[in-house]
Amino acid sequence: MIDGVTGYDVYVSTKEKSGYKKVASVNAKKGSITIKKFNKKKFNKKKTYYVYVVAKKNVDGTIYTSGRLYSTQYKKGSNTLRWSFSTN
Repeated sequence: MIDGVTGYDVYVSTKEKSGYKKVASVNAKKGSITIKKFNKKKFNKKKTYYVYVVAKKNVDGTIYTSGRLYSTQYKKGSNTLRWSFSTN
């Protein structure tokens, strides 16, 4: 987790450069998340998914975002996405 962050948004796509959709918002106190669906369907074990995370911070009612904080390729073979927000 990053100091001062109030939450994270997780985005997923089947294309590396486009098509990202927000699949979850997570409170910063929660250290991980499991996502089971993308576009209202279970993850397909035969597809590759691309994931990125945006940190957000609420300051006096204004939400600031980090831009792409972390980007990764989620490889074929599982039908759930498990994500940990630890920076250790």
